[in-house]
Amino acid sequence: MILLKIILTLLIVFLMIFLISKKYNTVMILFSMSFFIMLIYTLYTGNSVLTENSSGNNIIDIFEYIVRDFSNQTVKIGILLMSVIGFIKYMEHIQAIDLLVQLISKPLKKIKRKKIIIVFTIFLVAVLKLFIPSHLGVVTLLMTFLYPILINIGIDNSTSVSAIVLGGAVDYGLSCPVTNYVISIDEISKYTNLLDFFIKYQIPIVFILLFVMSMVFILFNKTSTDSSIPKENMPTIENTENIPKIYALLPIIPLILVIVFSKFLVSNITISITAANFIGFALAFILNILYSKNKRHTFNDTKHFFDGMGSGFSSVVLIVSASVFAYSLTLIDGLSELFKIIANMKLGHFIAPIVASLTSFMTSVITGSGIAATYSIAPYVPNIAQTTRF
Repeated sequence: MILLKIILTLLIVFLMIFLISKKYNTVMILFSMSFFIMLIYTLYTGNSVLTENSSGNNIIDIFEYIVRDFSNQTVKIGILLMSVIGFIKYMEHIQAIDLLVQLISKPLKKIKRKKIIIVFTIFLVAVLKLFIPSHLGVVTLLMTFLYPILINIGIDNSTSVSAIVLGGAVDYGLSCPVTNYVISIDEISKYTNLLDFFIKYQIPIVFILLFVMSMVFILFNKTSTDSSIPKENMPTIENTENIPKIYALLPIIPLILVIVFSKFLVSNITISITAANFIGFALAFILNILYSKNKRHTFNDTKHFFDGMGSGFSSVVLIVSASVFAYSLTLIDGLSELFKIIANMKLGHFIAPIVASLTSFMTSVITGSGIAATYSIAPYVPNIAQTTRF
């Protein structure tokens, strides 16, 4: 039965990957496969997919779970994405991003070796991850201004996005929920504390990891980083001669706020990324009013912020579909059974870390969350270490 659960889980994952590779709609694949899994689970076990507050009908509970997850994700992530995209749209409209891109791109264009900029980008994002422990948060903030800069200096779309995403993929630091969770595990907490764990173990390993990732990334993106984008494919930068130079600071206000009001600087005040975006929008609006001759037109221009928020809401659907799919896999219980098998195997000190890392990686791919992967496998790691001979 245990082997059947593992095989079934792997088959579902491979089927999902296969269908997505064949250009089937990702959202519909995730929702339909999730519904099918939950329906089979409900009919086979007679249990509801809802742990509490059932509607009274197990089939209807499947739809209720999707609706409730939609509501939860909208509150947790949806508002964040909406505020970021709304802020980007408003910055684009008042040409603040164009101005910032022009000012920063000018010296960067003199660097002929784009690989240097790519490596610097990966390390920069990783450093910012210390202040912004959310992968989604740091990536969405940097997509506001760093992504346009990379494109403008001749680095292609896929390479620019991948460098930003890759730099933020490492979970470490004092504020990181993954770090705090790992330290809370009894078998680990008795050997080290949060600060020692960060300084002695995380920093050296993260530095080596970032270096290796950067080299591998450049190797696989050699064409993208060696050649500039053809001029006809370069993004269009509007004339910014009449734009006040102070506008160039506006796109980075949310990033500055999040860094300043963090655990490393002003620790007695906390600010969410969503609030930082709204503050950035408010300051940009006030500044725009002061410089504008047509006050009514400036007031009406705020619609670009709210229209952007509306378009950002569509991104929530993909996140919800991935979340529902991840939950449906937990009903099969194949992943946890796989962790238990790995934990009880005497793999040797070379094989054990590789298997544990690959398992964690695959769980991240399946669930769409590094935190979820850590929470799933971390409790089994001490047992893996105990059964490994060093």
